[in-house]
Amino acid sequence: MGSRYNSVIKKIAFLFFILAFGMSHVACTNVDPEFDIFAFNKIPSGDDNAADPSDPNGGGTIGDNTSGGSAGGPAPYCDAARIANGPFANSNEAGIDGLSEANAFTICTPAQLMAMGADELSLQKHYVLKQDLDLVSLGVINPLGHGTGSMFVGQLNGEGHEIRDLYVGTPGVDYVGLFHGIGLSGEVVNVRFKNPNIYGNTSVGVVAGKSSGGQIRQVSAVNAYVNGSYRTGGLVGENSSAALIADSFFDGYVWSDNYQVGGVAGYNGGAEIRRVYVVGQVMSAGGDQVGGVVGYNQFSSGIVSDSWSRADVSGVSSSNKVGPIVGLVAVGATVVNSAFDQSSVYENTGGGAAVNFSHGTGVPQSSYFYSSSSAVFGSWDPAIWFFDEINHPYLR
Repeated sequence: MGSRYNSVIKKIAFLFFILAFGMSHVACTNVDPEFDIFAFNKIPSGDDNAADPSDPNGGGTIGDNTSGGSAGGPAPYCDAARIANGPFANSNEAGIDGLSEANAFTICTPAQLMAMGADELSLQKHYVLKQDLDLVSLGVINPLGHGTGSMFVGQLNGEGHEIRDLYVGTPGVDYVGLFHGIGLSGEVVNVRFKNPNIYGNTSVGVVAGKSSGGQIRQVSAVNAYVNGSYRTGGLVGENSSAALIADSFFDGYVWSDNYQVGGVAGYNGGAEIRRVYVVGQVMSAGGDQVGGVVGYNQFSSGIVSDSWSRADVSGVSSSNKVGPIVGLVAVGATVVNSAFDQSSVYENTGGGAAVNFSHGTGVPQSSYFYSSSSAVFGSWDPAIWFFDEINHPYLR
């Protein structure tokens, strides 16, 4: 009866998503608007195209082909010819083969972005995003690599551009995000996601369902909603096999009906997460191992360091496995020099709430409640981050 009920609830949630995905969104950095947990959309209010003071690329309409040019200035890279070209903006140009960063394929349109996942060979190439993209016209997509089960082992360099309104909705399917997975030598760097809505089963996150030896650096997801079951995270569902997530930011909602749920990764095993910042809510309605940054930090090389959470965290546990940084730190894993600020932690055991940092025999070292003088930001590069008047960090 329980499994049938959960199945019905998930189907209702996905139906709401399909009906609502075209609604407008609003950026909500450090603000929690009214929210329906069973639909994928926060209640819209305000102008989605308003200039964001923390965005070095400014505001304006997504897909504006004049971005980068000005009256009397250089012509924009994404001109009419490159927009019409395929499969990529610079396909068939001399020397361009996607085999190196210097000869990377460039992307100017949503269709060109989707072409990265056309086949296994495409998932091995280098790509550069040359302007902001709005993906709302694509509707609900499958993860890149989903059809073949292949991991992305190339490189995507966003050059600081935004990908807006990414909708990946695959009920009952595992490894769900923009990419099915990121493998050894795969990299996603300097990409900003705005209004992403991701729905899946096991291993779900905005960037990828899983990262197995890949790297995610200088990536942000703002006004995000991620809905999954086991191993659900803001950026990736699972981070493993010497993978790295660094200098990244999540602002939004992570919701699960199961366990291993985190604001950056649901699971971090034999991998590293450093210099990340989480704002929003991380919630499991049916499990534990829930944390503001990571749900479950496992193995001797599972490391969370120099990180900060302002997320509200809640889960269902009778053994104190819900915490503002990590829900469960396993034997040999470490949490070093990380802080939490204004985090409310609720552990529903049928008898009240509990606030815990970690559980088990792992080693949390020098982790504490945040203050403006905290040493947690000592290793954060000011060329990558800037800090507001109360020392809160934002990606440049």
